[in-house]
Amino acid sequence: MYPAATDPNGWGTNNVQQAPWDEVISSNTPADRRTITSSGPFTLSPGEVNCVDYAFVYGRGGSGPLSSVAAMQVAADNATSFYATNNPCTCDENPLAVSEQQNSVVGIYPNPATDNINIVCGDNAAGARVEILDVNGKVVQTATVLSGNSVMINTSELPSAVYFVRVNKGSAVLTGRFVKN
Repeated sequence: MYPAATDPNGWGTNNVQQAPWDEVISSNTPADRRTITSSGPFTLSPGEVNCVDYAFVYGRGGSGPLSSVAAMQVAADNATSFYATNNPCTCDENPLAVSEQQNSVVGIYPNPATDNINIVCGDNAAGARVEILDVNGKVVQTATVLSGNSVMINTSELPSAVYFVRVNKGSAVLTGRFVKN
C-alpha cells in the first residue's frame, strides 16, 4: 500500500506485513494514481442488508515526495482508527434497493429491433413512464403507457446498439434490454 516500509502494521493489506516496495520497483508510471476498488462477494437473502463503507484518503506533504507519503499514512491510520472505534456504518434501509415485484422484467419485442419495439409492462400499466437508456445510462427516449399494458415506441432514429428499458409504474420499477439493429 505504501512506499518503502511505511506500513509496518500491514493496515493496507489486511494486517499482513509486506516487503517494502517503491514506485521504481513496481514499475509505476510517475504521477499515475489510478485505483480500483471492489468488495464482496456478498450473498444476501431477501430483506437482508449489508452496509459497506469506503474511505478514500488523501495526504499532501510540503517537504518532498515522502512527506506526502507520511501525510497519506497519517490520514489512512486516522480513517482506520475512526472506523475501528466508531462503527459509522449507518445505512438507510435499502437505499439502493428496488422493491421486489412478481415480474420485474418488461417484455420487449421484436428483439433485435429495427424500426419499432413493443414494451409490455404487465397489469395496470396505464400512466407508466417508459425510458430507453443507452449503455451509459443516459435517457435517449421516453414514452407513457396511455392505456392497457403496453406501448409501441419508434426506434428508427436510434443508432444500432444495446439499450435498456426502465418502466416506472407507481412504486415499481421494471427493466429490460433490447438490441437495435
